[in-house]
Amino acid sequence: MNGRFKTSSALIVLVLLAFAGFIRFYDLSRDPPESMGLHFISDEGWWVHNARNKILFDRWILDDFNQSLLVSPTFCFATYCVYSVWGVGFASSRFVPALSGWLSPLLLFFILAAMGFQADRRLLSLILLGTGFAFCAVNRIAFVDSTAFLFVLATWFFLEKYPRSAFGVSAAGITAGLAVMTKSYSLILIPVLVLITVHRFAGKSGQRKRLALSTLWFVGGFLLVGAAWVTWIYLPFQEQYRVMYYLWRDGNIPSSAGQIPGNLTAFLVRRDADGFHLARFVGLNMSLMAFAWWRLLMLFAPGDCSVRNCLRKLRRPEMEALIWLVGIALIVAPLTAKPFRRYIFLYPPLVVLGSGIVEPGSNGRSKRMTLPLKLLRTVILLSLPSLGAVQLTGRVVIPGLVAACIGLACLFSRIPGKPVRTVSMRLALTVFILMESVYFIPAIVHPSYSLRDTSRRLGREYLTEGTTILGGISDTLTLETSAKAVSIWGRQEAERVLNENPMERYRPDYIVVMKTLDGNPWGIEERYTRYLEADTLLQELRLLPTASGTYRVTAHLHQSPRSAESN
Repeated sequence: MNGRFKTSSALIVLVLLAFAGFIRFYDLSRDPPESMGLHFISDEGWWVHNARNKILFDRWILDDFNQSLLVSPTFCFATYCVYSVWGVGFASSRFVPALSGWLSPLLLFFILAAMGFQADRRLLSLILLGTGFAFCAVNRIAFVDSTAFLFVLATWFFLEKYPRSAFGVSAAGITAGLAVMTKSYSLILIPVLVLITVHRFAGKSGQRKRLALSTLWFVGGFLLVGAAWVTWIYLPFQEQYRVMYYLWRDGNIPSSAGQIPGNLTAFLVRRDADGFHLARFVGLNMSLMAFAWWRLLMLFAPGDCSVRNCLRKLRRPEMEALIWLVGIALIVAPLTAKPFRRYIFLYPPLVVLGSGIVEPGSNGRSKRMTLPLKLLRTVILLSLPSLGAVQLTGRVVIPGLVAACIGLACLFSRIPGKPVRTVSMRLALTVFILMESVYFIPAIVHPSYSLRDTSRRLGREYLTEGTTILGGISDTLTLETSAKAVSIWGRQEAERVLNENPMERYRPDYIVVMKTLDGNPWGIEERYTRYLEADTLLQELRLLPTASGTYRVTAHLHQSPRSAESN
């Protein structure tokens, strides 16, 4: 297969990279788009908490809540380096994930080159991941997910590029360790990688020795990172890890077998006003999902007698992409909490499949098809109209209509009896641009800067140097100030709390409580109301305006009763 790039194609790659960088780095202090969940409003500040402490107060640790330093030391240190150059702010806080998101499509481009994919397919993969709205939106928020994603791709790159080299496999182990040290959730890929490894070496004789040596080098690199983490971070802070592990298990792992059916249902529909599950992920990535779906039709729609024969005709990367998708789905589906960013590791296999629409699929037809293959083909044909219907119920109108119409047209056409043809690059780009513009245009036409502007205003009026503010979103609202921020984290009833008794320990000057649109405390923000008095309300902060003129969330800024007494 010809995978060489012409000079003109190389120029296109450079232009695409420049555009991908522009949409990630331009105006980073802007509010995230309406399509993103509300977790970021507190999580952004939490993930940069310790780096901010070090820059402003010359100490990494000022309180008990040190999620950034302990759970993601790589991200924390990288953010500290950025702060050292540009200072603390919303834009600088988001620089590391934006850089990670910009490098990831380029790394995937080289991975597909190592697999021997043709130039058009590599180019399409760069477009899908580099300029897709949803992945870009995640990259523009101060989450650790994008950086962990980059380390995962680096692991894949070393394994594909240098599979027989001790250096390459060891480097893959090191980057895998860094991925876990950036976001422990990366561990879900371990069973997936085991299945892929088994698939690669299945039926091959004389490979056991090389597999054993490669495993040894990989594990050695992984344990090297793990040993450094245990020595310098875990052992000195075992109590905080005990609390964080309990809270993660309590909030994510089903407490009983009877809870799993409800979690599986939440896997397909939007559970609440804050958490976006699979339906929202599909809606925001509808062009990518449609391309991957079309590729599956190309691979499975023609009759190949049996599922076994059909799977044998799949190229290794596409078979591994299917293993990746199914493996993660089986792991994530039973979990209790499934925010949008938890699906970020679905992008590599989806891009591998979606970029394949410019290559031929399975060839040949048979007179008879087995029942399993007929069922498999029916599931594939029904999936897109079903996903479109889910989007329509979630009010994702245009992508839902497109998906439903295309899916129904294919379902009632003669495609089940014929091989599905490849799609030209021009047609693919046309569909991609139309689908992505549904989300890009509103974000461009209705920009807002409520988080940045509110933080700066509070810095002038209240949060001056030397003051302390208590609240779940205090870390985020202080990103443009020099005030100290303190958050409570944990469950009092389980006696696992970080920053317990904050009024006595930290003597805050102000307290901020995030509210829902009906005026009630948002989620666990109710824990701060116990310290409030009715006459201490200073301001109602309106955050994240919508295109219709309303606000997605409000927050009440109170003067601390203790501070009021001292005045």
